[in-house]
Amino acid sequence: MKVFYKTVVLLRELLQQGLSPEKIALCLALGAAISSVPISFGLATALCTAAAIVLRLNLPAIQAANWLSAPLQVLLFIPYMRAGEFLTQAKPLPLSMAQITAMFRADLWGSLARLWGSILRATLGWAVALPLEVLLFYFVMVPLLRLIPVLSRTPTEPASGGVRPAQSGAKQ
Repeated sequence: MKVFYKTVVLLRELLQQGLSPEKIALCLALGAAISSVPISFGLATALCTAAAIVLRLNLPAIQAANWLSAPLQVLLFIPYMRAGEFLTQAKPLPLSMAQITAMFRADLWGSLARLWGSILRATLGWAVALPLEVLLFYFVMVPLLRLIPVLSRTPTEPASGGVRPAQSGAKQ
């Protein structure tokens, strides 16, 4: 029973922490940027979890941003790969996203073996672009999130928007 109670307390804390506009903006920025990591297999989920724990962010919010932004992984693979080729001065791989997708559908493991160098270069491009993406997204989102009244409330205000419930037995 003690383990159950501790688990419930931990889950409640995870859901309630990091609810300021700045923390939510950071969750959204990190979740979206991390979701586009070219190496997949659950790495983005693990990285988002680690970021949430280390930075004391809202874990469900960062994971939601990560999962909703998952299509970015496919859309940004070629730009990241080109950036990695530029950074390493490698010869550009003459493949389009459609060709790469067809290769993976035909032979997943064989394609991974053939494209491993390109995947690593794309990961380098992603790692270099990540801080800029996070900063840009963060500074766009903070002012927008401050427009939401519930988020801009100070921690000492009641959740009902400033209206306190009447005390029992007190005359109005």
